[in-house]
Amino acid sequence: SNDPTSEAPTGTTAAEDTSTPTEVTITSLNGNGDPTDLTVPYDPQRIAILDMASLDILDALGLGDRVVGTASTSLDYLQRYINDEVENLGTIKEADLEAVMACEPDVIFIGGRLASSYDSLSEIAPVVYLATDTETGVVASVEKNARTIASLFGLEDQVDQLMEGFDSRIQALAGAAEGHTAIVGLVTSG
Repeated sequence: SNDPTSEAPTGTTAAEDTSTPTEVTITSLNGNGDPTDLTVPYDPQRIAILDMASLDILDALGLGDRVVGTASTSLDYLQRYINDEVENLGTIKEADLEAVMACEPDVIFIGGRLASSYDSLSEIAPVVYLATDTETGVVASVEKNARTIASLFGLEDQVDQLMEGFDSRIQALAGAAEGHTAIVGLVTSG
């Protein structure tokens, strides 16, 4: 409906509405991977996830119950989002656009592998595309992305708590690893 009042959550007074924004502008990436301003609904209730890092952050912020659809994942600790209540939206490489549309999201989160689907997904809902930046470093990137996601919900303070102790844990690992050498290998596609 076009009636603006129908969108307001029940029980809010006009006075409260002035302090709570209806939308928020964040810096996200566009389909080319360039930073861009993106306006998204503030405090979105229906979230479609096609990026596991974003799901991880939303989960840590206690917003998991708003996930209406998610890509399949083999990550053990995110298995509670793979069930009959949550729509299967395809994979992080290939989104099922019809399924995304059917779950009527307020916002869609994607990672780099779906950059080519950015425009088609954007026709359904605002697409928050976040990535880690090698220049910035993984930890700083994750913190930045967590702050960006938290700002959609007014939960920036929670990120401070989540990141607390992160640096000291990294220092402890660095200390333990000093003088040791390791080879890390990665095999993909079988």
